[in-house]
Amino acid sequence: MSLRMTTLLASGYSRQKHSATELQHKRAHNEEGCNVPIQVPPYGLARLNFETAGTENEGQSARGSQYFLRRRFERGVRGGLRERAVKTHKRNNKRKTMSEGVYGEQATGRVTHGLLRLSTAMRSQAWEWAEGAGLTPTQGEILVLLMQRKGPMRLGEIARETALTAATTSDAVSTLEGKGLVEKRRAIDDGRALAVRLTARGRTAAKKALQWPDFLAKAVGTLREDEQSAFYRTLLKTIRQLETQQQIPAHRMCLSCSHFEASKNPKKTPHHCALLQIDMADTDLRLDCSVYEEADVATQKKSWKVFAQVA
Repeated sequence: MSLRMTTLLASGYSRQKHSATELQHKRAHNEEGCNVPIQVPPYGLARLNFETAGTENEGQSARGSQYFLRRRFERGVRGGLRERAVKTHKRNNKRKTMSEGVYGEQATGRVTHGLLRLSTAMRSQAWEWAEGAGLTPTQGEILVLLMQRKGPMRLGEIARETALTAATTSDAVSTLEGKGLVEKRRAIDDGRALAVRLTARGRTAAKKALQWPDFLAKAVGTLREDEQSAFYRTLLKTIRQLETQQQIPAHRMCLSCSHFEASKNPKKTPHHCALLQIDMADTDLRLDCSVYEEADVATQKKSWKVFAQVA
């Protein structure tokens, strides 16, 4: 005697996404049993084939087999859904990682990305100030440089300190001269060379140019004192590395000066300047010093080695 079997699809997804027409199955009867192909959703099993014997004595066994197969099918559906969810999560996480890790997933990439974001903010603030002053950020930088040096500078020196080309420097200085902010005079040590110096108006403009980075100073000021110290140490080391690679101009900083005496434990024994006879903590170290005298290579290496080893 033939046994008819029905399959229950317990998945809520199938009830919502698939109509009854999609779940209809064709039954083909013969003398020995039945073959029931079942159309299932694309996320589930592709097909289930049930074959049972046609005798009355096998009815109980067939019902047990039906329950077992139905449970296995339900577990397969749930497993398929779970596997698809995991794959979706990995795919989304990969997309997120790709969008966040443009500069790499290591700490160096994160730091690089952070510095670039800071540079974006600084460029925006510099242009905002410059437009209000009727200048460009480059022209403002030259004014500040001349004020810091407290004396005339040749065009070549300005180009080297600002990392600009000779042509760009010449154009910027000429514009500043036309605005009455700088003036050109013959260099004292070489009458054939021209030196640039600030006028009274240029000095006033340079003081105003010093104010636009205040937004950054306020942000750094929110850090704890030890955080500021660690931050400054890190910046000095980074600047030194870029100087070594000749990617930025050399600075007249304490750590490269012949008068500097580095301390192995600045928290207990501060650094010392032999010329000015002053003690200095890490945050007191100068990045541009007017009494700077470049030390020989061996002395510089020794000072930087001591500074780098301090915890």
